[in-house]
Amino acid sequence: MSLRTMLAAAVLALGAAPAAAQVPGFAPDKTCVAWKTRKRLFVFKKLEPAGVSCAVKVETVPEKDARRLRVVVPIASFDSGEPARDKHVLEILKAAVQPELVFLSKPYGAKEWADLREGRARLLEGDLRVGGADFPVSLSATVADAAAFGSVRTRFDAFKIPAPSVAGGLVAKVAEEFELGYRIPLAEVPR
Repeated sequence: MSLRTMLAAAVLALGAAPAAAQVPGFAPDKTCVAWKTRKRLFVFKKLEPAGVSCAVKVETVPEKDARRLRVVVPIASFDSGEPARDKHVLEILKAAVQPELVFLSKPYGAKEWADLREGRARLLEGDLRVGGADFPVSLSATVADAAAFGSVRTRFDAFKIPAPSVAGGLVAKVAEEFELGYRIPLAEVPR
């Protein structure tokens, strides 16, 4: 497992603790996202694989009197430290249908974005597009060290994706639950 992957796993394991904003796995001047799940090999060995991407594009989308935050993550940019796993993630997240994960926040007004930037808002809501379909998500939101960061614990079936397994789960079985985390420098959060 690469240092970057271990640090991303640490960020997710810590949840939304302010110290997570300083973890070197998430570059301080870049938007980064990560995934983490639990996996059982055979009957007895348990692992917690994680992948991180800092090849993320963030943009503000104007909409009437509000703005949306649009975050685009190339699925191929996730690095778990294991190329075979990264290739499997491409299949799981349906990169052949849609090569990027796209989060589009709900429209927020200037006051709501100010509340998020100043740490008064605790939730960032929107839709996550996976494999050509949109799914509602509510991400925790915390502000520290000039960045907004947080995560969501969810399930594969919430995105109509079966939990991965090998040989019907006899060789390897990934838990149904997984976590998505993010870090966005405040300079990229809409005003």
